[in-house]
Amino acid sequence: MKTDKGVDNKIVQFLHCAKCLKEIPKGVSPMDWARNQFGWTLKGFQIWCNRHEMNVGAFDLQGNKVGYDMTTMAEDRFTIKNRQEELKDSKLQKGEQK
Repeated sequence: MKTDKGVDNKIVQFLHCAKCLKEIPKGVSPMDWARNQFGWTLKGFQIWCNRHEMNVGAFDLQGNKVGYDMTTMAEDRFTIKNRQEELKDSKLQKGEQK
């Protein structure tokens, strides 16, 4: 599937929390039901189920260098940074400080 950012979805098999799949309501797709996080670990990456607070998969890259496509990450990082600065400014204007 081609996205508006020009990056193709190359996933050939999706990973889901086994508990979530057992609890999925009728008529709801696994994609719509999923509440996962993906993140880097010291050895590779992990998929975490937020609903059940459990590991879906942890992948050890065994020290190998890997190629990756993070085309939208630079844009997202910029957007997130700007939003964080806006929130910080907003809190300062309201007299809230952290």
